[in-house]
Amino acid sequence: MLRYLKIESKNKEEDILLDEDYFKILNIVFDSPDGTEKKIDLIKNLVIISGDLNTKSQKHSATLSKWSLMKSTNPSAYRKLTIWIVNDDNKLFRKMEYPYCFVVDYNENYGGTKDTFELKLKQKEDRLEDIVISSEPLEFNPEKVGFKKEEAK
Repeated sequence: MLRYLKIESKNKEEDILLDEDYFKILNIVFDSPDGTEKKIDLIKNLVIISGDLNTKSQKHSATLSKWSLMKSTNPSAYRKLTIWIVNDDNKLFRKMEYPYCFVVDYNENYGGTKDTFELKLKQKEDRLEDIVISSEPLEFNPEKVGFKKEEAK
């Protein structure tokens, strides 16, 4: 399946558009304690994005790095993350929207066989109910959501 990510600034910072040319692995995690009485208010969410560092990802990785340095008191620290997962027949498999996402960790690793990055994002915990998950099998056109033709697969 194809994967597309759009990280939109709520202020004037540049939006970040990532497709499979920019990241290789996407993990989406919702976790809570096994005890039902604790599940009420201890649901954790995490989105992990990792990929290769190269000349194509140079600009995006610099923007992600700057975003990761923002303190939680800065309104620009919270951005809207939209994830599209698309079937081979260009139909939407899943769409997820995290309207108050922030960086938990950002790592760049140099050396070894490849230079890589890993970005960990979370939805603000008091806004978990604002996460929207849909799975309507609609036709997906990356250009309509801001991906340029050369960026879209």
